[in-house]
Amino acid sequence: MNVVILGHSFIRRLRELTEQESAFHNLRLSKEQFKITFRAKGGLTLEKLKSKNELLAFHSPDIVFLQIGGNDLGNISPFVLVQRILELVNALLLVNKAKSVIIGQLFWRDPRVSGKTYNDKVIGANQLLAQGTKTSRRITFWQHRGGFWKRDLSFLKKDGVHLNPTAQRKYLQSVKAAILTASKQFN
Repeated sequence: MNVVILGHSFIRRLRELTEQESAFHNLRLSKEQFKITFRAKGGLTLEKLKSKNELLAFHSPDIVFLQIGGNDLGNISPFVLVQRILELVNALLLVNKAKSVIIGQLFWRDPRVSGKTYNDKVIGANQLLAQGTKTSRRITFWQHRGGFWKRDLSFLKKDGVHLNPTAQRKYLQSVKAAILTASKQFN
């Protein structure tokens, strides 16, 4: 099964973890069953993704896991963000011929870094994504597991944006679970 994991710095850091620690290669998924390809760029926004042809140069994956939107949310409303994410998802399904797309839930950030209203926008965007994907069999909104919703934000690094090492490993497990869940529709 061909899986593309696409997104911003969370995905780049996830790729680095799988490359640097042999215990996490291929997201700890069977290499006989899953071929994982990472396509990521730190600071990636939906607008920047449009001009990054190398990130979108893939065809007919079984699953695309998408983690994007956090870098956009400071400049646009949750409604506009979700519209743009769903437009991208439709392109992945129609142009890239993905069989299934998983949209990863957006993460909170430290308000001292991203502003007082950022986390409220995250909540709104996540609610809209959940509603907007509810009726599709080919699009899944994935609510990450692993303690990422603690109000004390202890899952974040000191930069207030990225996941600390423990949370990064939990994120890997959540992405792996999303892929395994989506893969069941092909069995």
